[in-house]
Parts: sequence; C-alpha cells; structure tokens
Amino acid sequence: MQLQLDEQLKARIAGVTFGMVTIHGVTVREGDERLWRQIEILSRRLAREFSLDRLSENQQIAAVRALQKSFGFDPTRYRPSSESLLRRILKGQELYQINTAVDVNNLCSLEFLLPMCSYDLRNVEGQASDICALTVTI
Repeated sequence: MQLQLDEQLKARIAGVTFGMVTIHGVTVREGDERLWRQIEILSRRLAREFSLDRLSENQQIAAVRALQKSFGFDPTRYRPSSESLLRRILKGQELYQINTAVDVNNLCSLEFLLPMCSYDLRNVEGQASDICALTVTI
C-alpha cells in the first residue's frame, strides 16, 4: 500500500510528515498484562513530567494544536487523541483498556505525543487515497 496525499493538502500543511505502517499477522486480544504494565509505567513518567496548566507550552502539543487550527478545528473542543490521553493521566483518571490493538496505539500516541490511528484494513473500502484521507484526519 502506498501513502499518497493530495497536492492541495501538501501545500496546506507544508513541513508536516505523515507515516503509515501496515502490519500483517496481528492477533488482537482482549488484553495483555505486559503491555498494560508498559502503559502504566509510561503514565507514571508522564504524570511526573507534565502538568495540566503548562501543556500548551509543550512543543509537540502546540504543533499538533496548530495543525488542527489550520484545518478549522478548535483543539480545545476537539482535542487530539494524544492530548486527551495525557490529560486523563494528569487528572488521575484511568485509561480505558479496550483491546491490544487499541492499547498499543494509545501507548505509541502517548510515547510520541502525536495523535495516531489504527484501522483494520479488512474493514476499509475504497482506493488507497481514500485510506490516506482517513489517516490524515486528526
């Protein structure tokens, strides 16, 4: 599969890099104790490193918010997934344990402070460009 962005979109978001990984042979399970321990360890580290009142000062978070604004979204109303997850941690709220696919996605989103998404390509219809349009949705 190839990632293709519309030329108008490329011009609008100059300097932004998108990536896509296709993984085959994944078995999604209800949960995994080792994975959840990694999420808990990362959550504790993030809780020590960040505070709610200073999130907007973080370069990563500010960049994602600016990208959202460029598409006309209010990042305080429609928070990027990475920021929403981090805010839950900083408020002392538990993260939801969904399944191993979602949990790995959330772990990566928190580790890199970037909104990420996962799709089961067996359930995605359309051409590769349609799939990429889903990928760039924040």
